[in-house]
Amino acid sequence: MDNELNNKKVINAVAGAGKTSYIIDQLSLEDKKSLILTYTTANQENLKEKIIKKFGYLPSNIFIYGYFEFLLKFIIKPLCPYSVKDICFETPDFKNSIPFTRDKTKIFHSRMAKYILNDLLDFKQRMDKYFDEVFIDEMQDLASDDFKWMLSLTDLKIPVTLVGDFFQSTFASSRRGNHLGNLYNDFSTYERKIKEAGYYFDKITLVKSRRCTSTVCNFIENNLRINIESATDTSSEIVNITDLEEIKQILENDKIKKLFYRNSNSYNLNGENWGNSKGMTFETVCIILNDATFNKYYKNELEGLAPQTLRKFYVACTRSSGDIYFIREKDIPNYFKKY
Repeated sequence: MDNELNNKKVINAVAGAGKTSYIIDQLSLEDKKSLILTYTTANQENLKEKIIKKFGYLPSNIFIYGYFEFLLKFIIKPLCPYSVKDICFETPDFKNSIPFTRDKTKIFHSRMAKYILNDLLDFKQRMDKYFDEVFIDEMQDLASDDFKWMLSLTDLKIPVTLVGDFFQSTFASSRRGNHLGNLYNDFSTYERKIKEAGYYFDKITLVKSRRCTSTVCNFIENNLRINIESATDTSSEIVNITDLEEIKQILENDKIKKLFYRNSNSYNLNGENWGNSKGMTFETVCIILNDATFNKYYKNELEGLAPQTLRKFYVACTRSSGDIYFIREKDIPNYFKKY
């Protein structure tokens, strides 16, 4: 369906393209009630800060909710026949299909979307009644039944815009067995499911990164086969460091963030794990390569990384607004280790 005729759209954005800023640009002080959903608390605060920066205050016609908070307060509490008061974030026994705790005062977070889609379908009329448009930021954070709930919003009469980066999906909002467990392993499958649900799929609007240099974008495109362009023609360095003295200098420089595949807290370094670094930006990053990634890097076969590892590596690379240094984890001197 042509984008001009479809008010349900998904904008697949690259890292640093300004996903949140794009949503903020769509907001106005007109007599229009705008709903914005996002998964993380940090992004909720980020959204509020940017909206206040734009308008000088948080307008009463703009509603910002965390995803599970919205499901509970706006849908489940008003429509559920039980007196559900809170969310239980423990893992339920999947042999038991009941979404509630025994006293029915809490609902399991991983069962909320499925319960709504099966039993509370009036939520669509409720959303149409109280809002004039819906935005979901960082849509790639929603998985399993949460992803299915998000796709169901094509049934709304009001405009729906979902913004996210497929390749920045590094954790899941919830899981139910293997339901849609491989969703983020294949981009074409992901795109097909979104289109089949009735969304227009936009891969052009936010394809240019404002953060990453042309050097970094070219490296990602050539080695990971991820379509990303730079909004500038700025160049930078991408260097594999093997000299021991250089390695020590970089590791001892706290201004350079060290990004590990996992277990960054095992080192006395200014470090973080690849997946956890999402949302962060640094002038220079040092990416620590585990054995599997180093071997792929050395053989120019990075595109063959396991899907989740590739996504996390992409996140690590796109944290840099300048240079990237690669250091093999095996080359880190022992005295940097905590244990």
